[in-house]
Amino acid sequence: MKVPDRTILEKNFKKDLNEIRQILSSEKSIHIIEDFETLFKKFALIDDELFSNKQKLILLVKELNTNQKILDDIVNEIINAIDSVSGKIKLKATRTRIRINKNLAVVGPDSQSEHILLLDNLLAQQRQVESASHQVQLSASQIIQLSQKLTQTDNKDALIDIRDNEIAQQLSQINISLYVLSGNLKEFPELMKDIIRISDALRHLVKISIEDKRSIYSLWAQYLDLSLFIESEINIEAKKYADSMANTVKDLESHLGLIINKHKRKTNQLTKSLYIIIICISLFVAFFISMILHKLRYRINHPLQLIGDAVNNLTKGQLTSRLDDNDFIKDEFSLLAHSFNTFAKRNEQLINELSSTHDALLENQHRLNAVLENALVGIVHLKDRKFISVNHRFEEMFGYDRNHIEGLKTEILFFSKEDFERVGEVAYKKLRENKTYYDEWLVKHKNGNSFWCAISAKSIEDGKPEFGSIWLYEDISERKRTEEQLITLANYDILTNLPNRGLFMDRLQNYINLAKRNNQIISVMFIDLDRFKRVNDSLGHEVGDKLLKVVADKLNNCVRSSDTVARLGGDEFTVIMIDIKNKLIPERTARKIIQSLKDPVYINGHEISISPSIGISMYPDDGDSVALLLRNSDAAMYHAKGLGRNNYQFYTDEMNSESLNKLTLESRLRRAVDNNDFELFFQKQFNIVENKVIGYEALLRWRDESGHIISPDNFIHILEDTGMINTTGEWVIYEACRYLKLLLSENSYPVRMAINLSARQFQDKNLLKHIDNALNEYQLIPDNIELEITETILMTGSKTSQEIINELHDMGCNIVLDDFGTGYSSLAYLKQFPIDALKIDRSFIRDILSDPSDAAICNAIRAMAESLNIEVIAEGVETNEQLDYLIANGFTTVQGYYYGKPESGDTLVKSNIKQTKLKLVK
Repeated sequence: MKVPDRTILEKNFKKDLNEIRQILSSEKSIHIIEDFETLFKKFALIDDELFSNKQKLILLVKELNTNQKILDDIVNEIINAIDSVSGKIKLKATRTRIRINKNLAVVGPDSQSEHILLLDNLLAQQRQVESASHQVQLSASQIIQLSQKLTQTDNKDALIDIRDNEIAQQLSQINISLYVLSGNLKEFPELMKDIIRISDALRHLVKISIEDKRSIYSLWAQYLDLSLFIESEINIEAKKYADSMANTVKDLESHLGLIINKHKRKTNQLTKSLYIIIICISLFVAFFISMILHKLRYRINHPLQLIGDAVNNLTKGQLTSRLDDNDFIKDEFSLLAHSFNTFAKRNEQLINELSSTHDALLENQHRLNAVLENALVGIVHLKDRKFISVNHRFEEMFGYDRNHIEGLKTEILFFSKEDFERVGEVAYKKLRENKTYYDEWLVKHKNGNSFWCAISAKSIEDGKPEFGSIWLYEDISERKRTEEQLITLANYDILTNLPNRGLFMDRLQNYINLAKRNNQIISVMFIDLDRFKRVNDSLGHEVGDKLLKVVADKLNNCVRSSDTVARLGGDEFTVIMIDIKNKLIPERTARKIIQSLKDPVYINGHEISISPSIGISMYPDDGDSVALLLRNSDAAMYHAKGLGRNNYQFYTDEMNSESLNKLTLESRLRRAVDNNDFELFFQKQFNIVENKVIGYEALLRWRDESGHIISPDNFIHILEDTGMINTTGEWVIYEACRYLKLLLSENSYPVRMAINLSARQFQDKNLLKHIDNALNEYQLIPDNIELEITETILMTGSKTSQEIINELHDMGCNIVLDDFGTGYSSLAYLKQFPIDALKIDRSFIRDILSDPSDAAICNAIRAMAESLNIEVIAEGVETNEQLDYLIANGFTTVQGYYYGKPESGDTLVKSNIKQTKLKLVK
């Protein structure tokens, strides 16, 4: 093995030796150099051998360290096994001692002595096991220490002594202890396995310590032999060659000194002769240089004079000033003159271009001012939050004249200094981050009136608003009014102006969170009007709606200002009472409500009597969530109805009959899922402009054991609660695709299939896979599919749901928002989610001819959707009058009983085939 980095040393040595050989050419010098080269080669071989042996020593040390770690692991294994044996024998001894003590209390005097003797033997046996165990642990630890002692001695005789005496003594002691342990534990076969494991570990310990060829003892003996060899032989021989090389270098230096002295004498003689020659040459050169300098002075000064005059002319505005090339000889000055002429010509061109550019800039400035002055938004140039310039639209918006406002602070646009400072803090932080600021603020007109303004800003220089910024002001008052109207529509019941279900649930959740922090009690009332349907059926929806308004007013008059009255839908109302001390307050309120509805109501000449059934649940006793409190108050309300109506009931745990019915229905549903007792019915979707069927909605039906068809309203919620909706939903997806394939094969134009998805299905990680597999299996394209979702899915705010909806849309499936207008109906959903179509709920279509509010809602939804390029489908069309109204108001797609009730898949396919054959005959 060769010593690292010595290759460079040898290369430099040979280079230096060759240089010396070239300088010293005598026979004696060559002989000395050859001797020195031979000695260096021998020294290098000795050095290689020394390095190789050092590497072997390092490897031995590494292997020793590895064996030492193995020894530590073996000893730890022995100690753990000994501890296990000791623990087990102690446990057995303790159990036996307890058993003997119990027997002593029940046996006679003769047997007692036998039991006492047995107990003494047991204790002696335990002490022997503990003593032997301790000795094994102690000896194993001693072997570790002796192994370390082996690697610390530098005498081979001492090494042998440690192996043959001290380690052998510890091994002997361990064998004796193991013999004792085996003798005492032979009655316990399960412990003998541990003794065998200890024996195996000890044999491994002896092998690693002293017996193996690669044991610690053998490795350290090799280490000592190799170290002794390096010290006694290699180092001595290396020193001998190094001394010989040093003597050779001294001889070479001595010989080199004699040669140098000889050359010095010759050099001194040559130096004197050179001095005389140099003096003569210097005199001649000085004369020649003076002649040249005189000539050069003229050739330099004259061209410089010409160039200087030309530059002066150029600076005086004589742009046509040029130098004559004939005045210069072909040298650097002629090049300079040519460059000057080129510069002067280019300068003339640039000045002419600059003049043209200036004229163009003035024209562009005029155009830019025209654009800014005619912009539809206010544009402002600010610096240090002061007006530098504004455009005409800004003057119109705020009523200020630019001559008056320029130089003032923007604080005049805000109603308070706090608003002004808040805008500055947020906006200028964004601008310093080189971002665009945007916000909406209520700002002040010069006359003191307020209006909503969308404000955006951007720095002129990136991240440096102190150098100025551009601000845009847009009057959004009309949009804000529209948003407020839509928010009201989304959160309040249009008929009664009470909070709707979405706002009720939101408030109840907030009240629960507040009650948890402040340890308060909340009451939730669920109010249902008794026999309200009879009023609607007999007197009409107009009277029913007026009755609901009267009831809403009466409920508001019965509660405190801090309470919330809401209408969930139909004739169902709820009341939230917060920060109550006990049940007496909601009980008094319930009585007050019943009393207030006791008197008859006169509407359109009709005397109407109405009564409420009220269910009451209490937080936290009856539930700690919105769903639980609402469900339990609903159960209490049904209990009140069961007790004769026109009363109130607090929720109790005994109200479980409905839960029992639900469990029974759930059990039947599970059998239905297993037996595949479901069917799909299909309802047509009709394009009233093109007068043709464009699609079908797949509707799930359950045919029970008796053959009756059960509507999904009675079982879908149970499928969702139990998770069976995932299995059933997967079946619906495949079955709907199968029927769609049959319909497409018979139709001459494409149709689509609408499939309803529940919120629970979006928790199924395989939903995307099921839809994709179904499309592939029946060779359908995603555009054939409409996936109907409800606002419940969107209201969860689940990132997973949003991702799944986005992926389904990216696949090409159409996303339809079902029952739009009945829930939260947030416009944010239409922006946040890729909605392709909205379905207006049938409750709005039903009274579209008689209720202006329903008509306004339907038309507002259609106009909004049209502006967002979203399709609108009107559900629940049942009469020709409703259809005419929808056609007149721009609706294109409808669905409802007017075009036929839902029919089974087989019936639909047969009728479709029949119609196709009729067309072919015609």
